[in-house]
Amino acid sequence: MAANPTATPSPVRLAGVTKSYGSTTVLHGVDLALDPGELVSLVAAGQRTTFFLPPTLLRRLSASAQVGSASIERIGRVLVGAAPVAAEDLRSAVAALGPCVWNGYG
Repeated sequence: MAANPTATPSPVRLAGVTKSYGSTTVLHGVDLALDPGELVSLVAAGQRTTFFLPPTLLRRLSASAQVGSASIERIGRVLVGAAPVAAEDLRSAVAALGPCVWNGYG
């Protein structure tokens, strides 16, 4: 499914996330709501950044209105994987973010 440039992507929400490595708990009951525009703002405010996105977040980020208005020069690489990515989603991401998008699935 192609990204709809007029749609407002909904936030990604996680609730009660817990992660342990052996007997050491590193996350306990973490709640997170991330609007794709917030990610763009964080990247624009920081240093050159490389980050990983699953295809669903790539689609939401590409469709975010904030992408066009933010300074995206600081994005070093956007690594996309964990599941297949539709060709149209990759084209939309490259159009929105530039040639920093790398697909690494399969």
